[in-house]
Formats: sequence, structure tokens, C-alpha cells
Amino acid sequence: YAENGATGVIDFSGTSGNQVGQSCINALSTTGGKIVFAGSINLVEPLIIQNGTSSGRLEISGFGSSSQFIISQNSDGIRILGNQAFGYGGPYHVTIKDLVLTSTTSRVGRFINNGIYIKNWFGVDIKDVMIFNANNSGILIEDSADVQLDNVYVEGCSGTEYGGSEPLTGAGIWLKGSKD
Repeated sequence: YAENGATGVIDFSGTSGNQVGQSCINALSTTGGKIVFAGSINLVEPLIIQNGTSSGRLEISGFGSSSQFIISQNSDGIRILGNQAFGYGGPYHVTIKDLVLTSTTSRVGRFINNGIYIKNWFGVDIKDVMIFNANNSGILIEDSADVQLDNVYVEGCSGTEYGGSEPLTGAGIWLKGSKD
């Protein structure tokens, strides 16, 4: 469930981490605000922040290593998607902090695509975040600008999967056509 920090009222509830998390993002995306996740949240598809629906400053936060997004195999954890290269055309800013993004506990044959995928966005801060077992990239930053990484730890994004023989071909942090 999602409790409104200002009123104490349950604004959203359900059995799906995606449904509740995305509902919070959608509700705050025009005005901005902070969403705090606690415990382990299963994500069967990515949480998506999109240009056109987002004009306020949005923060997605947790309580450090105790706040984990358990991401389905071959899926992204968080996608931040804009319409124009390098985020031209809008005032928006996203902060992601104090979270762990990882695959299911059975690591053999279980890896995520990207922990965080940022495309065509201006202004993203990623702070105190750990990402594990991404086959493509822990953080993929594509055609974006003013992205700040502070105390980010990425592990298991290349080499061989834990306990198996499947090669992981990803990069820890991949800057693809980005600037600043």
C-alpha cells in the first residue's frame, strides 16, 4: 500500500509493487514530490517516469539496503524517458536514492536487463544506490545531460553469472551519447 505522508491516508493499495509504485509516480509526476519505498518490492515490469507527464521534481527513495527492488528477469527496474535528446524542452528533475536494485535471490539464470535506464532526460541524481546482476547495464544513460552519480555501486554486470556458465555481457555504467 502507499500511505500519503501529509495526510496519513492510504492513497493506493494492491498486491502488485508495480501497480502501487506506478500509481504513486503518476500521482506526483505533475506537481513533484517524494516516494519512499520500504522493504522488498517485486517489480515484474519497470517503474516509468515519462516526459509529458512529469513537470515537477520527483524523488524515489528507500531506506538503504533494506529497500530493494527485486526485478524480473530481462526487465529494467526504473526507466526515465524523455522526448528530446539531452532533455531539451522541459523543467524536470528526478532523484533516485537509498535503494538496491537486483534480480531474484536465485541468481543462476536470473539477471535483469538494466537497473536504471535514462534516455533523453535532463537532471537526474542517483545517490547511495546499489545494483546487482544486470546483463545489459547497471545504469544506462543515453542521450541525456546533467546526470549526477554519487556513491553508486554496481556488481555482477559482466563475466559469468553467479554459479552458472551463462556469460553476462553488460557494463556497470554505460554512457551512450550523453553529455555534461
